[in-house]
Amino acid sequence: MRHLLCLLTFMSLAATADVTPAPAAATSSATIPWAYQLKDAVASETGPDGQPKNSLNLDVVDSFLQTIARYADIYPPHFDNTAERRDATDKLTRLIEVLAALDTGPSVNIEVLRREAFAYNLGCNLDLSTSCAKAMDVYARLLKVTPDEPAANYLFGVFLSGLPPKQREAIPYLEKSLKLGVKRANYTLGILYLSLHDKKKALADLQAYSADFPDDQHANELIADIKSGKLSYKKAPAAATH
Repeated sequence: MRHLLCLLTFMSLAATADVTPAPAAATSSATIPWAYQLKDAVASETGPDGQPKNSLNLDVVDSFLQTIARYADIYPPHFDNTAERRDATDKLTRLIEVLAALDTGPSVNIEVLRREAFAYNLGCNLDLSTSCAKAMDVYARLLKVTPDEPAANYLFGVFLSGLPPKQREAIPYLEKSLKLGVKRANYTLGILYLSLHDKKKALADLQAYSADFPDDQHANELIADIKSGKLSYKKAPAAATH
């Protein structure tokens, strides 16, 4: 299970706001099978005051983010060819522009902020200029508004765990998300502690994760390798894999 599941959890925890229905019309992409056209991400209508009003189509935006996350949920991203990467990068760049345009600062709709944070997160994994710094900023803003949101704490923790200078800063967010019910945080904490060379804590967290998800063979193999001493810290898998 990859970061995509985190996004799905993130969106399911959010209340629906200003959603405009749109048909599932496929685009003519030669590389990645997109379910929508990017132009459907925003719907324009005339408000009571006669002024144009833009509303975000959450279904469309979430579809694009979920599709991109299948390739860029971790760093480095995993594409089959350069055309796929160019396609995903182009779509994400344009989607970020849409979300940034709807970010009105303190009055921003929380649904926009949630998706903007994750979009910049993916942009960071795709090496988009300034995306890492902007992801940090938007996640911080999001958590200031919703400090006890399980998915927001988890996603920010996963994001920080992938940045070597920030790895220790990830721990309180992951631990908080765990207390708030995100059981998969145990896996990320386990991998994070492996990268920090704390075998004891890594093993404890991975075993706690395995107790909740006993059918995850990969986690079970990691536990066995740690116990046997076969696992090299330098080769520990990416923290966002689950």
